[in-house]
Amino acid sequence: MYYCEMCNRVHPQPECPSCKNISSRGPTDEDYCLLGSIGFPWSEMLVDLLKDNEISCISEPAKRNGMVAYRGTTAERMQLYVPYAQLEEAHQLQEALMDGALVSDEPE
Repeated sequence: MYYCEMCNRVHPQPECPSCKNISSRGPTDEDYCLLGSIGFPWSEMLVDLLKDNEISCISEPAKRNGMVAYRGTTAERMQLYVPYAQLEEAHQLQEALMDGALVSDEPE
């Protein structure tokens, strides 16, 4: 695996498929890697889930294109980053959340 310092993505080939950076290197456990770009309210739920599972997470607003900013919506997309050492576990939690595996059938 390779790590792109320009866009914080992990990828299988030396050249980053996102930004075409050719100076990618092997990731270290401390490198913060892009987990994904996720919309509200899922982003907040995933951040809480990651924290509950002791996975460090950095979130920032996703880069916007033109008309999205014009609409003035609060349904903002967030880009989430986690350390490489915890990336696989974070992906599993993300999949479980999005697949509804974490939703309880019991009434509250």
